[in-house]
Amino acid sequence: MKKLFTSLAALLIAITCLTGFALADDLDDSTITINGSASIEVAPDIVNVFLGVMETKDEISQAQSSANAKINAIIAALIENGVEAKDIATSSYMIYADYRYDYTENQEIFLGFTANCELSIRVRDVEKAGALIDLAFQAGANRLNSFDFSIEDNKAYHDEALTRAVADAAHRADVIAKAAGVQIQGIVSIKEVGEYIDDSTPRYAAMEGDGAGGAETQLYGGTLLVNANVSIVYGITNP
Repeated sequence: MKKLFTSLAALLIAITCLTGFALADDLDDSTITINGSASIEVAPDIVNVFLGVMETKDEISQAQSSANAKINAIIAALIENGVEAKDIATSSYMIYADYRYDYTENQEIFLGFTANCELSIRVRDVEKAGALIDLAFQAGANRLNSFDFSIEDNKAYHDEALTRAVADAAHRADVIAKAAGVQIQGIVSIKEVGEYIDDSTPRYAAMEGDGAGGAETQLYGGTLLVNANVSIVYGITNP
C-alpha cells in the first residue's frame, strides 16, 4: 500500500509539471502559468560592415603611418559617397611584432611590425553596401572582416510581436484549461521575458587584398526575426 501511495504522488507531481498548473489546497486559489511567443519577419534597413587595413613594415612608425594614411583615404572616400561621419568608427587598432616560425631552421623569423586597424561602418542603404565595400578596397582597405544586418527602429515591430505573444499565451491557456476541465478567471500577473532580433541566415565575410577584386560585391539582407516572449499567470476555478 505504501508503494501505491508513493507512485500516485509521483504521478501527481509529473502531471503538475507537464500542465504548468500551480496547485493549491483550494482550487479557487489555483493558477496556471503560460508562456507566449511570437516572431515578426522584417527586412533589414541597416548593414554594419567591419573592414580595415593591415600593414607590415620594418619599423613601427612605418607600419602605423601606412595604415593611418589608408584608413584616412577610406574614410574620405566613404564620406564623399554619402556615408555620414557619425556612422564611421574605429572598432579596433593593434600594433604588434609579427613573426613566422621556420620549421627548417627551427626558429622564429621576424617579419616586421604590423598595424591592424578596423573600421565599423554603418550603411543606411542596404543596396549600396556592396558598392561601398568595393570603394573602400579601392581606397586602400585590404581586409573585410565581417558584416551584419539590423533594423534601425524596431519599436513598431516589437509592439506587434508583443501583442501576438500575449494572444498566443491566451490561446494556450484556453486550450489547457478546457483540457483540464477548469475555467480561466483572469490574469494574476504578466511580464515580458525576452525580446530580441534574430538573424537566422548564416553570414560570412572574408576578403583580403589590395585594390578592387574586379567583380562587384553584392550583399542581400534577407529577413530578420523580431521576437517577443511573455509569461502570464492566470487564475483558474473549477466550473
